[in-house]
Amino acid sequence: TSALVGTATFHSFSRRIDLALHGQEVLLEPEGLFTRSHGFASPAFGGERLKWQYEGHGGGADMVLVNSRKEWMAKLEKKAARLVIGDGGISGGVALDEIVVSALAMMELEKRTSEAAQAASEAAGAAAGG
Repeated sequence: TSALVGTATFHSFSRRIDLALHGQEVLLEPEGLFTRSHGFASPAFGGERLKWQYEGHGGGADMVLVNSRKEWMAKLEKKAARLVIGDGGISGGVALDEIVVSALAMMELEKRTSEAAQAASEAAGAAAGG
């Protein structure tokens, strides 16, 4: 049998992502107006606020999931297309599902953002006669 672990719903005019993890709603939202970091209250960790943030700068920067104490829990290595889980005792279950689904949502958000920026750049070039 198969089981749906989670889903991510994106919104056209918002950077907020609605996650459903094992039937529980989780809001993955920007940490600020001008930041690419997104955070959520983790049901698997008793409501603790977890945050996906970028290591370094630029489009190729890896993303790291940190807890409220700034300890890294997972790392999304974009160039290698690899998700590395930290050694904080996460071995499976709902906590791992939550990390994987939120990582997939962040990857998709970055893809959509990149595509929108590319389209805007091409439109500006065309309007300028390029």
